Amino acid sequence: MSQLYAMASTPSDPNAPAPNPLFSLLPLVIIFGLFYFLFIRPQQKQAKDREKMLKTVKEGDRVVLVSGVYATVEKVEDDTVLRLKIAEGVSVKAARSAIDRLQA
Repeated sequence: MSQLYAMASTPSDPNAPAPNPLFSLLPLVIIFGLFYFLFIRPQQKQAKDREKMLKTVKEGDRVVLVSGVYATVEKVEDDTVLRLKIAEGVSVKAARSAIDRLQA
């Protein structure tokens, strides 16, 4: 039994300084920083570039809709609605946000 008492851990020194609580938060701060630079920031940049592309759409631009339909912008009716020509004699109204990308 005396061996078990000898193997037991000794209480920490009451005069030892307490650990800094910032060191326990440091891993969380580093993880948040990594998430910001790897996920949040690129997504914000991509959203900003898409918004800029949608604002610059003008008549005559060839576009690809989110649904995969290729069309040409016939008329910009207002800030949110476009008239798109899909085929000869076929035109539709579409929301500006329905544009996925400009066709090269």
